[in-house]
Amino acid sequence: DLLADPLPAPRLGREVIGPGGVEAARWLREHTATSDLIATNAHCQFPATSQTGCEARNFWIAASSERRVLVEGWSYISRSDVGLAPPPDEDVVAGPFWDPTKLRANDAAFDHPTKQSVQRLSRNYGVRWLFVDRHYPVDAAGLKAVGRVVFERGDYIVPSL
Repeated sequence: DLLADPLPAPRLGREVIGPGGVEAARWLREHTATSDLIATNAHCQFPATSQTGCEARNFWIAASSERRVLVEGWSYISRSDVGLAPPPDEDVVAGPFWDPTKLRANDAAFDHPTKQSVQRLSRNYGVRWLFVDRHYPVDAAGLKAVGRVVFERGDYIVPSL
């Protein structure tokens, strides 16, 4: 019977959007300009492990906040979409991000937050807000020391720059 119960979706240990995520994204949508740029530490669909690697399919932050994100998941964007020629053997799902300098700057603000690493995102890329998912690598205490936390709920923190 085609209408029988479908097979349950596999559980990977947690939901893609944890507690507080939707509220954090909605806060950004309601309190920021449509032109504002966000940086996040959540690039992979689920936190990468040595077994799973990174499936860079995370896009819910941009979708739910209706704001641009400096580097979220890149599996949905071809290098040709940003004016770069993709290599013929490119792995668009698990392959690396095509701008390692931008990714390093983005991740440094979350992994080792300093006034300089956070200001670099603002000065070089125009980032105004950070969207922190505590399931991914982050020095949350360090970010709270260098940014002004405007929203915090569940697994998420939103500092302004």
